[in-house]
Amino acid sequence: MKKDIEFIRDQWHERNTIMADNIAKIAAHYPGKRLAVLTG
Repeated sequence: MKKDIEFIRDQWHERNTIMADNIAKIAAHYPGKRLAVLTG
């Protein structure tokens, strides 16, 4: 069970990192603007 929890934790961390990187890339194209981020 511990390995399953670690796997899920790692997957969420990777997902969040990728999402944050993508948001930062888009935000760089629109400095000073507001952005809406929708996830699902």
